[in-house]
Amino acid sequence: MVIPVLLWYAIFCYLPMYGVTLAFKTYTYKGGIFGSPWVGLAHFAELFQDTDVLRAVKNSLVFFLGTTVFCCCSTRCFPIK
Repeated sequence: MVIPVLLWYAIFCYLPMYGVTLAFKTYTYKGGIFGSPWVGLAHFAELFQDTDVLRAVKNSLVFFLGTTVFCCCSTRCFPIK
């Protein structure tokens, strides 16, 4: 009974964590995930120095709030039966 649960957690919770490490590496096809050079927080420093970051964050927030308001209003006006 416990083995299927452990397999599910291993496949869907722990294996995808290898992809998270890609944010801290300069990925190359030749090196793959484990062979690519580690750069640490350099990508994040470059990201936050970019002038378009604030515009991207603002656009994301506007999109999120707009779709949330639209969905809330549309389900009140047209309830799902």
